[in-house]
Amino acid sequence: MPDSHAPDAYQALWDAMAWQERLAVIPGTFAASRWFGVEAIPTLTLCRMHGHPGLWGETKATFKAIGGSPFDLEKEVDKAVRPVPTEPGGDRSHPRRGAVAAAAAAGRPAPRLSPAPRLGAVPGVCRACV
Repeated sequence: MPDSHAPDAYQALWDAMAWQERLAVIPGTFAASRWFGVEAIPTLTLCRMHGHPGLWGETKATFKAIGGSPFDLEKEVDKAVRPVPTEPGGDRSHPRRGAVAAAAAAGRPAPRLSPAPRLGAVPGVCRACV
């Protein structure tokens, strides 16, 4: 049996949860700054794209109540689903954002960056961005 405090055990539990369950966990356990991390943004993206009418507004209001800027949160979630402009003739979508949008459309958790970030870890830099 894996150690219940091992990062892999927490990641496995997080990955096994539906986005609605993860959305219920985020406000009570994540500080405002962690809402911008790789654990929360895919869940918030699914909330915005597939939640019932008003859920995204409720989520932003909750974020504001804990001291976050709903405008900044919305901008970050938008980045996860919108193409990033590049040089003329270049690929018009960031590989990570395209994967997040595809996962969101299929109702799956978003893929992780490599190396795989763990809950509470500082996310790595996408290799396609360097």
